[in-house]
Amino acid sequence: MEITLDLKNYNPENTVFKRAAARGIINNGDKYLLIFSRYGDYKFPGGGMEKGEELEDTLVREVEEETGFKVIKDSTEKYGKVFERRKGEYDDILEMDSHYFRCKVEEIIGSRNLDEYEEEYDYQIVWMTLPEAIEKNNEVTDLDICPWVMRDTKVMELLVKEQQLNSSDDRYSKMKYLLDVKIDPSKHYIHVTGKVENATSNTFYLNENFHMLYAKVDNTEIGFIIDRAAPHPPFDSVSRPLVFDTASGDIQFEYEGYIPEIIADVNQIDEETVELAYYAGWYPKPAYFGITFDYDIKIDLPDGYELASNGKIEGNTQITSTDKNNEDIVLFASNKVQRFVFDEGAIKLTFLCPDEMIPSMSNRAKDIVKANSYFIEKYGEIQAKSSQQEIISVFRPRGGWGYKRENDFDNIVIS
Repeated sequence: MEITLDLKNYNPENTVFKRAAARGIINNGDKYLLIFSRYGDYKFPGGGMEKGEELEDTLVREVEEETGFKVIKDSTEKYGKVFERRKGEYDDILEMDSHYFRCKVEEIIGSRNLDEYEEEYDYQIVWMTLPEAIEKNNEVTDLDICPWVMRDTKVMELLVKEQQLNSSDDRYSKMKYLLDVKIDPSKHYIHVTGKVENATSNTFYLNENFHMLYAKVDNTEIGFIIDRAAPHPPFDSVSRPLVFDTASGDIQFEYEGYIPEIIADVNQIDEETVELAYYAGWYPKPAYFGITFDYDIKIDLPDGYELASNGKIEGNTQITSTDKNNEDIVLFASNKVQRFVFDEGAIKLTFLCPDEMIPSMSNRAKDIVKANSYFIEKYGEIQAKSSQQEIISVFRPRGGWGYKRENDFDNIVIS
C-alpha cells in the first residue's frame, strides 16, 4: 500500500517541515484498536519518530503511550505508507510519511502517557469495526481540527476491501443487491423492493426525497430512520444516511419516491431519459467508498424504452453485474434511442442512438475499431473466454457518447 494525499490547504511559499511516523494496525477479530477524540474522529494509534529511533521503536513507544497496550515486537509486519502534504501546526507545510504496521499487543493494559494536545483532544481508546469508524470519520468536516482523518480513513477503506476479497469468513462475504425496480419516467417516479445480502453495516445512503415503506431482517420488521439533518456523502448532494436498527443478516426493504429531473446538471428522470447512478441516491449505497458488491436487478420500464447499464442486460428487463469490483449501479434508458448491432467478426458493436444518427454510425464504428486496436496494441490481447469482444456505445441525450467494452470478466472503459 502506498497513498499520497495533498490537502492543498497551505501557502506554497512557506517553509517545509518533514516528519516520519509509525502507526499500528491492531485487531481482535473484526474489531480494531483505535483512538477517538472529542471531535468525533477515529484513527490508528501511533505518532512521530524521535531522534535516534527506528520505525519499530516509534511504533512500540507511541502505541503504549496512547493506548496503554505494549506491542509484541516480533509480531510487527509492514503494511504500507501514506505520504501527506498539508498545512502544519505553525503555518508551515508538513510533509509526513506515515508507516503502517500490522502488529499484536500483550493482553495486559498499562497506563497511558498522553501529550498535551492529546489531553486537549481527550483521546480515548476503543475496539471498533472499521465500517463503523469510517462512517464516523465521514461525518468529520473540519480538517483544520482533525487533518489526519482523511489519511486513516483511506487506510481503513483499503483494509475493508482486502477483508472482502481475501477472507472466507461470512462476515466479509461480498454484498449483493437483489432489486425489483419500477420507473415511471413521465412522473419522475421510482419504486424499489428488494434486499441487500451480507450487509456490512447498518448505515447506507438513500435519496432524501424517498419514503421507506418497510425494512426487515429474516422477515421480521426492524426500525429505521432517514437522518435528514446529517451531512451528504461525498459527490452526492441529495442523499442522507439511512440507518437500520440492525445489520445482521440480509436486509429487506421497500421504498418509493420522486427524483428531480436535474441533479448537479446531470439528467436523472424525465419523459425522454432515465440516467441514474451513485449521485442520484436511487439505491441504498454503502456509507463509504471501497465497498464492492454484486447485483441482480429487474427493471420495469414503459414500452419503447431501450436500456443500458454497467452490467449485463438480458431482454431489456434484467441486469446482472459483470465487474468483480462494482462500486456503483448505473442505469440508462431512453425512448429516443434504438438499439443497432454491427457484427465486425472479432468485435461486436452495439449502438444505442437516435434514428438520425444511423448514417454516421459507419464512421463511428471505424473509430471504435481503431480504439479497440489501440488498446490491444498498448495493453496486449485480452484473455476472454470467447474470442469476440463486444463494445457498447450509448448516446446519452444530455451527456454525449459513452463507450464500454464487454468481456467475460472486467469491463474496460474506453471513454
